[in-house]
Amino acid sequence: MAVLVSVIVGNGIAFAVWTAPRFSTRLRAVGGSASIESVRGRVEPSLQLVRDTYGRLGEADADLRSFRDLLTSTSGGSELLGMLGEAG
Repeated sequence: MAVLVSVIVGNGIAFAVWTAPRFSTRLRAVGGSASIESVRGRVEPSLQLVRDTYGRLGEADADLRSFRDLLTSTSGGSELLGMLGEAG
């Protein structure tokens, strides 16, 4: 009987020390979904900055591709490499 009581008491202590704090943290994380609008309000400016930056990078990549196409179509590829080698 003493072993059973000690197992039950140990289980209660383990629950109070280990499981209960983790369970309450998880409940707070799930309960935090009610404030999704406040989180969206904080995150949206950063997301917009990333979208703008990515858009500028996409435009720069397209400009670079068109510039390379212009260079290689105006003069042949080997001529272009010779010209760049001389310029260097």
